Amino acid sequence: MAKYVIRIVIPKRDYGRIKWLIEELNGRGIRPVKSSSTMLFENRRDLDVLEAVYVLELDIEEKKRLSKRLASSLSKSLGFFLIYKFKD
Repeated sequence: MAKYVIRIVIPKRDYGRIKWLIEELNGRGIRPVKSSSTMLFENRRDLDVLEAVYVLELDIEEKKRLSKRLASSLSKSLGFFLIYKFKD
């Protein structure tokens, strides 16, 4: 198993698209290394940027499965995710 950094950046209105992942990780006792909310527009709070960064140990199959599920969840959204190897 290798360590990976998972970074998810989405508009606040799309939180429901990744809620499944946050709940799953919280259920396993995994907390984000970083989480933040940034307001971009005073009159469009639904476009606030939510960011979460996790470090997870995954085998190659788990990484592929997670990538596919996140890609499906964030399809047709302004949000994006990055998964890359963690370097000690």
